[in-house]
Amino acid sequence: DRGGWLDSRGELIGDREDIWDMSWAFTDNHVQNLGADLSWYLSDNWKMKTGYNHQTFTRQRLDSSPSLMTGSENPFEDGYYISAFDRHDDWQHKTAYMDFTGEFAALGVDHQLLIGANILDYYYGQKRHDGEKKQHIMPGESVPQPDLDYHQGKVNSETSYKHYGFYIQDLITISPQWQLLAGMRYDEQKKEGEG
Repeated sequence: DRGGWLDSRGELIGDREDIWDMSWAFTDNHVQNLGADLSWYLSDNWKMKTGYNHQTFTRQRLDSSPSLMTGSENPFEDGYYISAFDRHDDWQHKTAYMDFTGEFAALGVDHQLLIGANILDYYYGQKRHDGEKKQHIMPGESVPQPDLDYHQGKVNSETSYKHYGFYIQDLITISPQWQLLAGMRYDEQKKEGEG
């Protein structure tokens, strides 16, 4: 449901139970994750850990997109608009990382060292098929489901980028009571096109 509308005084128009969307409107989400982690003990003190995950999140939304008529605060008498559309969103997140961790003593203190890198490969695409704009209806009026299919629509939005991160961290144990944590990280994002 679109939620409620407020009048010029900030009061809810109608009742909290009023639904302005058409009965055929729906939102359908699908999420799928595929991934794996691998740990390799290089020695008693050094370990390598790496992993990969691919998340696919798609959403189809057939919506009647109800809206108040311009200048109206009484949809019960004036009616209201619907502007139906069928929309498909596709988010793809591919992530990977590799960490090396080690424990050693140097300069009279103990070190727990972490050296690693990660990457995010991101994609988003949207296809949309629009129906009639600002179709006037009255409350309770039944409007047939429009013949809309996002497959017949155009790609409204599409973006992708890659984000890289490199980091190093050292946990230094000076004494049983004192530890020092030092580290740094470098990030870079690469995106093709303007901007």
